[in-house]
Amino acid sequence: MTYDHMEENPVRSRILFFIEQNPGSSFSLLSRSLEVNQSSLRYHLTYLERRGEIVLKFLKGERVVYPGNGSNESNVNSRAVRSMDPQTKRILSIIRSKPGADIQDILEMTNLSKRDMNMTLHRLVRSKKIVSIEKEKGMNPVFYLTSEYYDIMFRYLVGMLLNEEIDEEVFLRRKFELDVICCKSSDR
Repeated sequence: MTYDHMEENPVRSRILFFIEQNPGSSFSLLSRSLEVNQSSLRYHLTYLERRGEIVLKFLKGERVVYPGNGSNESNVNSRAVRSMDPQTKRILSIIRSKPGADIQDILEMTNLSKRDMNMTLHRLVRSKKIVSIEKEKGMNPVFYLTSEYYDIMFRYLVGMLLNEEIDEEVFLRRKFELDVICCKSSDR
């Protein structure tokens, strides 16, 4: 979840924090808990849904809210998401809720065989929905949603540049490598 607009609107910040802590909260629970009137809440939820910060669903006739993936990709590609098999959705949900999850984490949170999980992870890496990072040679890789990994690494590179740990040339080379890994344009 991204928080670019935390200073922009404190109500949205409270809403995002609450949803992150209480995924699947109902519209009425949000309204009561945050003491936000329903029309204002509806406005903010619509705004956050368009940005991909949250996902609104209807369960048993009630609107419930889940954290989104931080981009409006979920809305643009909602048909693609609906057509995903349940195990793919589950793995993406785990990686979204626990960035840096490894194979063991994912196995413990699903009822998938190791073979099915590996096939799904490989398919998600190939389709650039997630990135697989091997922290140490011979160790299990860890997984991130592509956009989250990009944001983490980009901030890290900027910090290194500002702290003069790397020069501008190294920064630009590493940023280009990051852009290639995450399929981003280099004009971010």
